[in-house]
Amino acid sequence: MLEVTGMPNKDEVASLRSKYAQTMVDSVPLRPRKEMKDIMKGAPPEAIDIVENLMAFDPGRRLDVNQALQHKYMAPFYQVRQL
Repeated sequence: MLEVTGMPNKDEVASLRSKYAQTMVDSVPLRPRKEMKDIMKGAPPEAIDIVENLMAFDPGRRLDVNQALQHKYMAPFYQVRQL
């Protein structure tokens, strides 16, 4: 995951609220960040955007299920139904 998202900064690590998070991140070898558009070659921009937002390191910035379902990429696949 970190190869795609890049190494998190101190605030992003702190957002996990784990005393082990920094140690775990520090144990990962540094690698250059890969661009999602290069990984998802040929995918529509909306697909790339939703995946990037679902993979946000900081849980507070990551899409939750309702936000993901309302993302414009999901429009052809999901319709809100009134019960």
